[in-house]
Amino acid sequence: MMSEKVDLFDPRQLAITSVVLVVGIGGDIFEGGNLPFFNWELPAIASAAVAGILLNLLFLILDNLIGRPEPAPPPPIKTADVVD
Repeated sequence: MMSEKVDLFDPRQLAITSVVLVVGIGGDIFEGGNLPFFNWELPAIASAAVAGILLNLLFLILDNLIGRPEPAPPPPIKTADVVD
């Protein structure tokens, strides 16, 4: 996450990550890790990935319709001076 500079304090990214974790880990309570969906048994991990993709797509569509202000860049990280 750090190398890709993903800001998990952004509510949008936090919501997507939360949905993926809840669906993926929560689906493990069912038999075999499969989520019952009508007459199908869907794997929880695959369902979590699809849910995250669909939620991200929904956010992108809403951004185009409503508009979203550009987030401010994060402040630079101060590092301690190293003394040799």
